[in-house]
Amino acid sequence: MGAKVQLAEVSKGLVIFSCCFTAFIFILFLLHISGALSSVYVGVFNKGGKYERAVSIFDSVPIKNGDVVFLGDSITEGGAWDEFFENRVTRNRGIGGDTTSGLLARLHQINRSEPSSIFLMIGTNDIYFGVAEDEIVENILTIIDLLSNSSKETKIFLQSILPRASKYKDRVEAINKKVRERLPLGVTYIDLYPHFLDEHGVAIDTRFSNDALHLNGDGYLIWREIIKALVVEHG
Repeated sequence: MGAKVQLAEVSKGLVIFSCCFTAFIFILFLLHISGALSSVYVGVFNKGGKYERAVSIFDSVPIKNGDVVFLGDSITEGGAWDEFFENRVTRNRGIGGDTTSGLLARLHQINRSEPSSIFLMIGTNDIYFGVAEDEIVENILTIIDLLSNSSKETKIFLQSILPRASKYKDRVEAINKKVRERLPLGVTYIDLYPHFLDEHGVAIDTRFSNDALHLNGDGYLIWREIIKALVVEHG
């Protein structure tokens, strides 16, 4: 009898867990289709309010007309752009953990000025969180459209999402391809992706990253060399 009661209690617990898990998945789905899930994504990286702090700092130090803006997530954030391009006024507007939706939410910081050029890279965190490819593509194109409309004189450069671990290869390549095919006239695409692939062409080269995502010094120097002439010309 005791065994039957115990089994019944276990079964009851499993049913409750199953219901709670299903409800959790449904809530995530509702957040996703409403666009609110981006705050959940960002929240994962917002340890100690780091993300909010960065947004607040950028609000208090506005971009000026003629600046060169580097816009994106932690990969952009890690670049010493002011030292890479000492003869240009550069603004690093990368925030670790940012997504395409998160960037859309803070785009007003860029749109209220007229920088000379913007170097944009975004989307790798969306891929990590499993955001649909088409949603990522549409968000990137919306970002570009809003930037273009806010300042007709600003030259916009979209940089490809970089390779990372091999399991992300197909999604990274698919998104890069879809975005490139739909870029509006006047926006220049910079294909950084092949420059950072390993010898097998499936993942980021370990010479340029020690965590299969973020760049080391050698990686940033390659990036700088690829875009140097464009920064000088449009800075």
